[in-house]
Amino acid sequence: MVNPFIAGWLLIAEFIFTLAMALKCYPLQPGGLLAIESVIIGMTSPQQVSHEIANNIEVILSLAFCLASAFLSAFLDALTVIAVVISVAVDCYSIYQ
Repeated sequence: MVNPFIAGWLLIAEFIFTLAMALKCYPLQPGGLLAIESVIIGMTSPQQVSHEIANNIEVILSLAFCLASAFLSAFLDALTVIAVVISVAVDCYSIYQ
C-alpha cells in the first residue's frame, strides 16, 4: 500500500521519536518493538531477525552479565549499609545499658 522506501524512512523516524520520548519518560524498548513492527508490515522476515540475533548473541550475553553484576553490587552495598546500621544500633544500646 505504501512505497517501501517511504515506509523505511517512517520506521526510522518512529525509532528516533521513541528514543527521544524515552529521555523524557520511563525508558522504553523501542528497538524490539520496531523490529516486530517491521516484520508485521513485511519489511523484513523472521528468519532475518533470527539471523541478526544469532550474530549479536555475544552483545546480548555481555549485557546480561552487566545487569547481573549491577544488581548484585547494589544488593551487596545495601547489605553492607544494613550491617553498619545494626552494629551502630547495638553499640548504642550497649552504651545505654
